Amino acid sequence: MQKFTIRDLQAKYPNDEACLEEILRRKYSDWVCECGRTKLYKISGRPAYACACGFQINPLVGTVFERTRVPLTSWFYVMYVISQSKGAVSTASLQRHLGHKYETVWRMMMKIRELMEDDEPLRGEIEADETYCRAKPWRTTRPLAYNGRAHTIFGMVERGGRAKAFHVPTNSKHFLLKSIRENTENVTTFYTDGASAYHDLGKTHEHYIVEHSKGEYVRGNVYTNNIENFWGSVKRGIYGVHRVVHPEYLQKYLNQFAWQYSNRFSSSPLFYALLDAL
Repeated sequence: MQKFTIRDLQAKYPNDEACLEEILRRKYSDWVCECGRTKLYKISGRPAYACACGFQINPLVGTVFERTRVPLTSWFYVMYVISQSKGAVSTASLQRHLGHKYETVWRMMMKIRELMEDDEPLRGEIEADETYCRAKPWRTTRPLAYNGRAHTIFGMVERGGRAKAFHVPTNSKHFLLKSIRENTENVTTFYTDGASAYHDLGKTHEHYIVEHSKGEYVRGNVYTNNIENFWGSVKRGIYGVHRVVHPEYLQKYLNQFAWQYSNRFSSSPLFYALLDAL
């Protein structure tokens, strides 16, 4: 990946005006006014630009920055840290770096996680699995899945490609197959464990099963190691950094983990991928 350090960020975006110009450039790169002009002038004291004919544009409208009172340099810093991290990022640590209130930084991070939602379906060879996220990590009584103290998470990984993860009500066939139908297309092969919820996949696709209950984890090209590794990064991030995630916001955290996994081979700085998602 091309290097993009904190010094590069500060040199390129030293103030709010530079940040605003970058947002304008990415949102209105091919803008042409109705009068035919293409040049815009910054309006003093406002996060807006105007054409010589009087037409005005506010680049922040319709973005996560709309109506924000937080400096754009702080927003860019949070976006940089999240995009450069391979795992979870502590809100408290960013709050100490920036000096803003904890609640302010938390809302900023949740807004940025909205940019990480991936609507593109998965294709090719897919590994699918479900796991459970403890609502209260200090309670370790098992089985976690059925005592009301865990949340069900379903995930899919393209071999060599992207990942998706979903907070689902239960591990029933109805919800798991519904997630598969809505988020995949042109799938050649499914690889799962022996859970009965996946048995119907063999009716419409090539489907291979790894019998974990029998101590089997790899059988030639049949395995679910990629999705298991993804779950490892998710749980290390939640239990090791966030400690506990409220179920109302769990999906947004999953979006972040899946986005980081999906873009792990990107050749350009992921900071710009977030800007392009505005």
